[in-house]
Amino acid sequence: MKYWPIAGFFLLNFDLLAQLKSLDVDPITVGTSGTVRFNNYGEAGMRSSAKIDYSDIRGSCFWNKDWLRAKIIVKSGKAFLVSKAKLNFYTNEIHFIDDKGKEMVVQNGVKGIIFYLLNDTTQAEDFKVLSGFSAKGKEIFVQVLVKGKIQLLKHTSVDVITKDTDLMLGRKDRKFESTETYYVEENGNVLKMKRISKPNLLALIKEENGDEDWLKEHKSKLKNEKEAIEFITYRNSLSK
Repeated sequence: MKYWPIAGFFLLNFDLLAQLKSLDVDPITVGTSGTVRFNNYGEAGMRSSAKIDYSDIRGSCFWNKDWLRAKIIVKSGKAFLVSKAKLNFYTNEIHFIDDKGKEMVVQNGVKGIIFYLLNDTTQAEDFKVLSGFSAKGKEIFVQVLVKGKIQLLKHTSVDVITKDTDLMLGRKDRKFESTETYYVEENGNVLKMKRISKPNLLALIKEENGDEDWLKEHKSKLKNEKEAIEFITYRNSLSK
């Protein structure tokens, strides 16, 4: 992995505020129909990004290789929009492009991020920081696969695996390798599930009358992510 020299990290001062001046808050916390400026960037621990070259590593460490429009929510509850953002599973950080074209990194103080697909706000993927859980010394982001009373969450951890020298490449073969872990959250309690299976899932979610009938009707064995999403969505519908 190569690190290209940069002038140094920006301090969180007026220069950084000026760079990010075009980022407007989504007024979800102020209860008004207007927009306001988000002017306390220290809350999110933003810094300039070292230019890390991943070109010598096969695969990708990002949730999505494309820069997407996103809403970043900080722990105070405030939120702001960026036109280009990525989620790095290798470093557990959010990358985004500011209005000057500078790549920045949100280092800490983040509560969650919502990515909007194809500039369509009706198509969104929601990630949140899972309180009390960490990896590589940083809080982890989990994808919210199911919202509601019972939530299904997925954490993707990415590491670099180095193999023996590849004669064709003339160097060691390095690649990103991902590992997925699932969590079930209910009433504020978060329980880890190493892999999705019927025994694992029903050990975390109290079985109710009618569950087996629903599983048989839908020919579901609760053996993969899709089936787990459908089942938990069904269970949440019962509490409405």
